Amino acid sequence: MARDAIAVTALTLDTAIASPTGTAVDAANDLTIAAGGNVDNLVIRLTHTADAEYDATLVAPTDSPQAVRASLGSLVVPFAAGDSTAVTKYFVIEGARFVQADGSIHIDLETGFTGFAAAFRLPAGS
Repeated sequence: MARDAIAVTALTLDTAIASPTGTAVDAANDLTIAAGGNVDNLVIRLTHTADAEYDATLVAPTDSPQAVRASLGSLVVPFAAGDSTAVTKYFVIEGARFVQADGSIHIDLETGFTGFAAAFRLPAGS
């Protein structure tokens, strides 16, 4: 199964950007973020718009030597129903737990999850 790719937007110190909508998610495909193994200063934004409660799961790898804390397992994050307003959550994650063997981050979405995903990299030293 091919995962939907979420682009990483690099933020620049002392520069404002308009908030991107992000990539529309398809729960059938799940998500991947090409982080290059580096989650330092990486912020993930996931917006849920469905009118029912669904979960998103940050996937711990089973075959990644750099993810030395993968044994802690995946992290399931519940989202309340979006109804007329979207539910947005931000994630700052631990590379030693979630970086896959190819350096990416995987997010699985429960069937029925709808919304948008975006990723941002804060400037170094911020």
